[in-house]
Amino acid sequence: MVDYQGPRVDFATSAVNTTLVLSSTSTKPCFLRAVYVRYSSTAGTPVVTVTLNAGAGAAYDTLMNTISIAANNQGAYIPATPVPLAAGDVVDVSAAGVAAITSSIMIYTDRGI
Repeated sequence: MVDYQGPRVDFATSAVNTTLVLSSTSTKPCFLRAVYVRYSSTAGTPVVTVTLNAGAGAAYDTLMNTISIAANNQGAYIPATPVPLAAGDVVDVSAAGVAAITSSIMIYTDRGI
């Protein structure tokens, strides 16, 4: 049997005025392709963080990107080159809560090049 895990999408939606944190744990080596964030209405200027919590230990943890949601209700982080993730790495995306607005996060990974 071929050891292949195709595209994977992790998705979550928050309640109103609630910070949403979505974590995508890689069980096998893969690539981070994109992170998308959308608020249900114009959200002002919340900042969304994309953080790598390395399976190799805290010394390797890093803030990969921040997505500024300004003048619209959505944003994306699409790396110019797919980010390699090792087994055990966790990508955490945190979208700030905004009064009377919900948020959604999607993390897209896959095993192919």
